[in-house]
Amino acid sequence: IEESDAKNIGELIAKSGLSGVLAIDFEEELIQLSKCKSCSGGEELLSFRSALPLGRGRCECGQDYPGSMMTAIEVDHPATAISFTTLGAAEREVVTLRTENDRRHFIVSGKAHHG
Repeated sequence: IEESDAKNIGELIAKSGLSGVLAIDFEEELIQLSKCKSCSGGEELLSFRSALPLGRGRCECGQDYPGSMMTAIEVDHPATAISFTTLGAAEREVVTLRTENDRRHFIVSGKAHHG
């Protein structure tokens, strides 16, 4: 496992030196929530599960927000451009980059980056 100072998945891929990355695996689920289907309330959200406050999956109208849990994404997923901090990654989050013939594990930080 390698430590990386990458600020997001796209930067992690670039700094890794790996070519042909096909997928990114997470140790913790990435949650994607959409606006409420009943009242169009709320906002779209993409976050690691542990960073979601209790009750965040339910609209004020009482309906659950439609969503999905992912443990892996493809390289063209919008999450690749979002900072680990914004996604709510842990201070030491394990992210795995997969190619056709290789799998490399990295420790990244969701702690705010300075400088």
